[in-house]
Parts: sequence; C-alpha cells; structure tokens
Amino acid sequence: MALVTDFVGGFKYNTQYVTGDVDRDRDSDLIEVWQDGGVFKSTSWINNGQGLFNNAVVTDFVGGFRDNTQYVTGDVDRDRDSDLIEVWQDGGVFKSTSWINNGQGLFNNAVVTNFVGGFKYNTQYVTGDVDRDRDSDLIEVWQDGGVFKSTSWINNGQGLFNNAVVTDFVGGFRDNTQYVTGDVNRDGYGDLIEVWQDGGVFKSTSWINNGQGLFNNAVVTDFVGGFRDNTQYVTGDVNRDGAADLIEVWQDGGVFKSTSWINNGQGLFNNAVVTNFVGGFRDNTQYVTGDVNRDGYGDLIEVWQNGGVYSSTSWISNGQGLFV
Repeated sequence: MALVTDFVGGFKYNTQYVTGDVDRDRDSDLIEVWQDGGVFKSTSWINNGQGLFNNAVVTDFVGGFRDNTQYVTGDVDRDRDSDLIEVWQDGGVFKSTSWINNGQGLFNNAVVTNFVGGFKYNTQYVTGDVDRDRDSDLIEVWQDGGVFKSTSWINNGQGLFNNAVVTDFVGGFRDNTQYVTGDVNRDGYGDLIEVWQDGGVFKSTSWINNGQGLFNNAVVTDFVGGFRDNTQYVTGDVNRDGAADLIEVWQDGGVFKSTSWINNGQGLFNNAVVTNFVGGFRDNTQYVTGDVNRDGYGDLIEVWQNGGVYSSTSWISNGQGLFV
C-alpha cells in the first residue's frame, strides 16, 4: 500500500533527496538538501516506521551553494546512523565534507577531505563499504578520454577519505551512463554497477570488488530496459536474499513504471518484475530506495512536485520486487 506524505519540502529546482537511517531505528528516513541563498541546508524527514515522513530536523548549514555539488549518504564513523557527505568543487579539484549525524538527523560536525578527485563535469560520486570495515567509503567515477575510471577513496573511520584505490576501466564513456552501488554477490563488499546505453537498450555491468576497492571483474547483463532519456536506476534488496537488485524507473506516457531486475546472486540481472504505476510523470521527480517499514525489503520512494511543494510516496515492496 502506497503512503503519501503531503509535504517534504518547498519546491526548488536544485533540491536533492537521499535516504539513510538517521536515528538508528532500522527504517530509512528521507533527507532533503536544499538551497537557501548562498548556502545549502538539510532537512531530515523522520520516518514513522511505515513510510510516512512527518517529523523534520533542520540543519542550517551543510555547505556553500555551488551548482554541481553532489550529496550522498553513508555511515562514515561506524555509529550505525547515516551521515551526509557533500562533494564540492574548489577550483580544479573536488573536496568532500562528511557532515556527522548527532544520532537524531542533525548534521553539525564537519570532517573535510581536501582532495577526492580532479574537477570534471561528468564525475559521479557514490558510496559503499568497499573494504568491509563497517564504514562507508566514497567512490569517484570519472572520465579519462574514452573510458570511465573509478577511485575508491577509503574512509579512515572518521569520515576522512585519504587513501585512493584506482580502477583503470569501469566502462566506456557515454554521456548518459549511470553508476550505482550494492553488494551484488553477497560477500559483504560494495560493488559498482554501471548502467549504459547500447543503441535502443540499456545494459548493465556489475564491476565486482576485490575486497580492497578495486573493481576488476565484470558481469554483463545484456538488457535491463529500453532506452529512454529520463530513466532512473537505483538499487535495493527487493526480495531479501542478501544481494542488491537493480530497479529501473521509466516513463510510459503519462506515468512512471518500475522494473525490478532480480539479481541471480552473482551480479546478473535476468529476471524482471514490473510494477505498472509508481507515480504520474513529472520532469523533476526523484526516486530513491530504502527499507521504510523495517521488514528487510527494499522499498521505492518517489519525491514529486505538487505545485509549490514536494510530496513523497513510499511504494512498499511485496517481497518479490512489486511495489504496491
């Protein structure tokens, strides 16, 4: 059953939404990062345990405003609550700030890393525990000529990313390639998943982690959806088998539909479960994932514009990848 929250922020074009368990209660909360003049602020929308986000915790500063700042989440200090990581441009480089959670969704302590990559327009940042030490590491995917490379920036356990592991090839360069993370082979390490266009279809490559942040083994799935410009991909364990599945959200006329591409336990996504409606089509809708009702299944969260505000819909997994 879908649960709608009528207000999860005022409408702004550059608002970003991410998820994490900010209060250690084992359900995913929704984090809004929004511009207020020359700064970014955050609102942790606390989950009531069923997918309704009706309690707000505001942090007045989580970074200076820049157009290309990226926000991701992860537990950077091993205290079991999710922290907010800002990646921002400073001249010719990217820097990161780990905004440490106080355990209630307030991000009021900053740990800065002065270099997490050279500046490039199409660089993507994601998080995952690449060395199985229970803290989240930062993964940079960047273009080098005709290829994408990755750098796993290893966390020191306090949110500082000062050790780099480079993989020289994680895909050929394409403008619309998307990268996500998840443990695709149940070994406890975060793997890197590339979703890329090949003519009229999307394909995926699961880049398997060697346990140290090097992604040097590839598992290719030849079809994970037909090509559309506005398709979004996210990950989650939709069937509670311990392996991350790939979720495609795609436009079909005036609606969004989803396909849960079920992982075979080795990074191959060859079984599809389609949900025929996960929201009405809007250009600026964002989809994220998390377990909103503490049942161990990955649910799908839609954040959508409703006039001058953002509303959210928690689409609950039925345990097989169907969102009801």
